[in-house]
Amino acid sequence: MTDCRIALEHKTWVLPKVRYELLAGASVRVIEPQVHGEPVTAFVSHMADRPLLFSEDLIAHALQSTDAQKGVSITEIAYLIGSLKLLNRFSQHLWGGGALLWTIAYHDSQV
Repeated sequence: MTDCRIALEHKTWVLPKVRYELLAGASVRVIEPQVHGEPVTAFVSHMADRPLLFSEDLIAHALQSTDAQKGVSITEIAYLIGSLKLLNRFSQHLWGGGALLWTIAYHDSQV
């Protein structure tokens, strides 16, 4: 992310233009620009996940360590259930209630 910011602000990097390819008949195929070897939509999705996951983890850690949360802990819900993405990543549980307690740790999964 830092390399992209530096290239954009200091090296006048510009996102390549979208290209179009005429196919048989009257159909057109859109060719996405590439950023660091990835289609721009995949690149942006991955880059946006980094600060979002950091924010979620930091807030969950802060909530779990406050005095107001005595007796209550946070558990991370399994992120994918089948093909549906959950809207809530965390759930509250009582200490000693049998649920795995969440601890902040580095991960490279996507939101």
